[in-house]
Amino acid sequence: MHPESACAECRARGACSDALMSWGDGERTVEARNALGARIGDTVVLDVAPRAVVASAAMLYLFPALAGIAGAAVGAAWGERFWGLGPDASAGILFGACLVLALLVVRAVSPRLAARRSFQVSIVEIVSGGAGSEGLGRAE
Repeated sequence: MHPESACAECRARGACSDALMSWGDGERTVEARNALGARIGDTVVLDVAPRAVVASAAMLYLFPALAGIAGAAVGAAWGERFWGLGPDASAGILFGACLVLALLVVRAVSPRLAARRSFQVSIVEIVSGGAGSEGLGRAE
């Protein structure tokens, strides 16, 4: 996948970070459902549901951040009372613990979400074929 061409037509391109797509040689490997029978070397159009992108981003970034902030708030409010630590120390400890716990939850849930059809990338069109371009088509 070449991000510069893949992202040019995307309506959500402003929500993504260009830095994520510019690492390395500029090409990315994407695992996609291949109902059209595309072959290695074919140029294809990929599709992923916008809802899946937003849900994935929220789970990966927003959930751990909110868990960490909630942990810090609880630690600052109740740390001295329950653990005998100052509010800053208990806030820092609970922030870290809740962040790690949230990341473990994300790691545990991710394979189940990735298995859902609505979260998978699909090949919706074969634009041009590589070697042996028979079977070009478009998914409806």
